[in-house]
Amino acid sequence: MLSESKKAEMRVKIAKAAQELFEKEGYGSVSMRRLAVDVGCTPKTLYSYFRGKFDILQHLWTGIFAQVFQCVDRAASEETEPILRLKRAAQAYVLWWLAHQEQYRIVFMSEGINKTDVDLFIGDPAAQKGFGRIYELVADTLCDGMNNAQLKLKADGLICALQGIAHCHITISGHGWPDAGDLVDQAIQAIIDAPGPGS
Repeated sequence: MLSESKKAEMRVKIAKAAQELFEKEGYGSVSMRRLAVDVGCTPKTLYSYFRGKFDILQHLWTGIFAQVFQCVDRAASEETEPILRLKRAAQAYVLWWLAHQEQYRIVFMSEGINKTDVDLFIGDPAAQKGFGRIYELVADTLCDGMNNAQLKLKADGLICALQGIAHCHITISGHGWPDAGDLVDQAIQAIIDAPGPGS
């Protein structure tokens, strides 16, 4: 019987091997049998640590988003002025993905993932808490006279803009986009200046 620490070590080993394979060959091309060969165990052993391939991918997503939002929190904590905190956090979010493009592809570009799988992950409390941090920063910046629906629209708009900036820089890099930080600042200004719904 393995100790809890040995089980945790094995999960880390499996996840690390899976991430390397997903980055190199693509999530859709990797089977549990193929992963077992790289890990040096049987497929049955893999299933004793993870329910299946998507369970491993979710585990990787959780770890990646934890890193992203640690970076966002760290950047936000370096400023006291709300608008500067929002700018630093938003830039940190985009720049993290630009510096970790293989992880971006694993999270946002893995083939063979359906909407139900993604909804399940996005509904996870840890993911909700991470994106909730962006909402909090938007609310701190734009709190005067706005109701929750207006703040949500602006926060969601900003998240869409940040995701788009990262996506375009990663997937269409040859276009010659302006500096990502400048695009983030422009997106934030647009969110601030835009009238709320019903205005």
